[in-house]
Amino acid sequence: MDNDLRIILGDYESFVQSHTIEINKKEVIYYITLKKTFISCPECGSRMNIKDYRKCKVMHNMIRGKNTSLILKKRRSYKKKNKYNI
Repeated sequence: MDNDLRIILGDYESFVQSHTIEINKKEVIYYITLKKTFISCPECGSRMNIKDYRKCKVMHNMIRGKNTSLILKKRRSYKKKNKYNI
C-alpha cells in the first residue's frame, strides 16, 4: 500500500480491501473499497443486510503540495422485518 495512504488511514489500514490512486496536477484521489463486515442491529442483535453501495467523498489535508481526496465505497444496511414487524 502507498506510504501516503498508510499515513492517512493509520490503524484503519486493515479494513481496506482494495484501492486505486488517480494523480493529476492539482490533486491526488484515492478510491477505497472496504472489506466486507457483518453488521448487527443495535436493538435486537440480528444480522443486517446490505442495501446498496454509495460513494462518499472525504476531503483530506494536502499531501506533498496537492489537495487530497478519499472516495469511499460505503455500504448502506437494512434489517428485514419479520411478519410481526419487529
